[in-house]
Amino acid sequence: SSKNSIPYSQLLRLRKLTTKNDDYEDCSTQISFFTNQGYPTNLLTQAKLKANQHTHQTLLQNSKNATTAPYQIPFVTTYHPEINKIHNILKKNWTILSSIGSFGNCPLLSLRNNANLKKLLVRSNIHDEPELAGTFPCGTTTRSCPHTNRETLLHCPEKDFNIIKSFTCTSKNIVYAMQCLSCATFAIHRRNQETTRRPFR
Repeated sequence: SSKNSIPYSQLLRLRKLTTKNDDYEDCSTQISFFTNQGYPTNLLTQAKLKANQHTHQTLLQNSKNATTAPYQIPFVTTYHPEINKIHNILKKNWTILSSIGSFGNCPLLSLRNNANLKKLLVRSNIHDEPELAGTFPCGTTTRSCPHTNRETLLHCPEKDFNIIKSFTCTSKNIVYAMQCLSCATFAIHRRNQETTRRPFR
């Protein structure tokens, strides 16, 4: 299993990093960590014997000889049953496109999923419940909360305003109205900060 291969991979990495055999032997004896993790002693012994079969030079040489696949620019398009025709056109005319040095190798055909009935009929996200319109207390012990008017229709002297969004006394960047309860006079304010910061007297 992958868990049992961890001690061997760590010892092999240690073998690759140490240039002297004495340093490797000193470090490889400190495998008590794996013992404390519950690894059997015979498994650790076999892992060390297997790692000892490699030398520092051979491991470095194998790393230098390792080749990576040449980079291919992806040609991303939506899947279609006739997509193979496009791929064949690319390969057929690649001799012309290869004159452009930035292309390198033939582009890699990458397909994205097309729209299906499931995606068209079923939404992947669930919409939240629509928010209630009006102005509501913020729930904190502020001086403005007791003065909040929850009505959605504001009757002003010249025009009525219908509130269609949800606000609290902590809302920012809003235009709000204050009304005197004695003379019913309105005062319209525009505030960039929270209305809780406005003093009430």
